[in-house]
Amino acid sequence: MNFVRSKSLAVSNRDCVIEFVKSLLEIEEAIAKLPAKARRQLVKDIPALCPDEFPPDGWDSILNDETPRPTLSSYLDHLDSEYKQGPEGFNRA
Repeated sequence: MNFVRSKSLAVSNRDCVIEFVKSLLEIEEAIAKLPAKARRQLVKDIPALCPDEFPPDGWDSILNDETPRPTLSSYLDHLDSEYKQGPEGFNRA
């Protein structure tokens, strides 16, 4: 009997995942259909829609975080060195 319950739970979880993915794809499709101005507004509104995912002080908490990140620092040093050797290879946006 435990097997039946476990199997039923597994099917239920799979169905939830499938529904979640289907819903996510529907959301992505709906966003893609929005006019550019509405998409930009949505990007601005996302922090309010998902407050737990965005720190209240926004980028400040990220930019002022003193946590060492040696891999990122090394990569940025590498890019800086490449830029100094040939800035024409970098795209100016």
